[in-house]
Amino acid sequence: MKWTCIPFLFSLVVAYTELKNIEAKEDVMESAELSSGGMLAQDYYPAVALAEFTGPNIIGEFHFVQDSLGDTVATGAFQKGLSPGQHYLFKFYDGPNCKRLGKVVVEHDFENLLGLSTGGTVPIQEKLDSVHLTGVDGLMGLPWVLSDGRRDLACVLLKKNSI
Repeated sequence: MKWTCIPFLFSLVVAYTELKNIEAKEDVMESAELSSGGMLAQDYYPAVALAEFTGPNIIGEFHFVQDSLGDTVATGAFQKGLSPGQHYLFKFYDGPNCKRLGKVVVEHDFENLLGLSTGGTVPIQEKLDSVHLTGVDGLMGLPWVLSDGRRDLACVLLKKNSI
């Protein structure tokens, strides 16, 4: 009699596990909708972009990594072309290229992007609030401009980069 209950108990365990999996999937979808302002996580699929400044005056490279919830982190540094002690910021423009910039969409003042005596900066890694690479307000392909706060110094297009 003891052994006849095992198939029944096994089927109960399987049913309970499937129910928990369904609830977990619903929680993940609800979390994705809430964290991205009502949009599904697919609208902000993981993405990587590259801004590469290749001189002759300014040389530097920044990678932008966006997770499935739309949060973007920038990592990068400049090797040369910056003034010592000067803080720098980046601005996105809505124009099609660096010759026709259009209006500023997003401006980000990096906390640690400070020019060193060598003309470069230390490597930084910083989260960018309200910067999305993809989705409705995505910035992939837009002009990405380095500024010293008074004037634009260099411009590149933020391009898709395969992982």
